[in-house]
Amino acid sequence: MPNIKLKPCPFCGNQTSVGVFDENFIEIRDIENCVENPYFAVCCSVNDYGTETPNYTNGCGAMGGFKPTKKEAIENWNQRT
Repeated sequence: MPNIKLKPCPFCGNQTSVGVFDENFIEIRDIENCVENPYFAVCCSVNDYGTETPNYTNGCGAMGGFKPTKKEAIENWNQRT
């Protein structure tokens, strides 16, 4: 997959908190309840758990819709005006 740059959050403008996560991570599922082929969504994360982004600041919690692939989730997030 080519590296597609995520747009900043449309609500808070944050760039460092925006990332692509799978539904198991977003729903905080334990290992026994994980979905085998999870969908993905772009989120403006409200905490830094799971990220190693330098200069990270918490986001507002906005989330794009779940999509079958990371690429589709990113395209969905980036298509807004």
